[in-house]
Amino acid sequence: MKNKKERPLNCFFVYQAGRLQCLNGAYLSKIDSVLFSLIIESKIPPKDKEVSIENVLVNEKLREVVQRRGQEKFSLKVKENYNWHCCFPGCDINDKNFLVGAHIDRWADNVEKRGNISNGLCLCCIHDRAFELGYFSIDDEYKVILNKGKDINNSLLFQKSVKPFKNQMIKLGNILPDIESLQAHRLRNGIFGGY
Repeated sequence: MKNKKERPLNCFFVYQAGRLQCLNGAYLSKIDSVLFSLIIESKIPPKDKEVSIENVLVNEKLREVVQRRGQEKFSLKVKENYNWHCCFPGCDINDKNFLVGAHIDRWADNVEKRGNISNGLCLCCIHDRAFELGYFSIDDEYKVILNKGKDINNSLLFQKSVKPFKNQMIKLGNILPDIESLQAHRLRNGIFGGY
């Protein structure tokens, strides 16, 4: 009796000339419905039905980036200034994992105030995002003003988390928010008096 060699584990299969064939060292670049069915040992589907396997092209790219130096320390000092609480009225979030030391006048817009603690607010993730998107701002008396120019009234999140606090004062820290930075935020977001 002839000794048969065991097939190596790195086999690839193709459906060719009406039958399943094994190729050692071949690369599987495309799979059609017939081959797919043979590999998983099910019935061969009709030729008009293709098995669709969807993939999104993903890869990595090496690039140089400018890193914000001092950002972590700024954020920490801003959160400390507000005693680790979201300063938005009615918000009780004090979980460190959900607080942001946010710039009022953005990093890119005002080089001189980047590290100035008075240019920061301690906000929870929701209120930080709403502030950054310009859904609300803060007036010179530290009261919440809403952006009447934004199409936000259909947002349930806005209706429940921002709008009810219109004209209410934020919780202040030891270092007060910079009035010029607040004015710049309102100007950037087109908030002229709010509603």
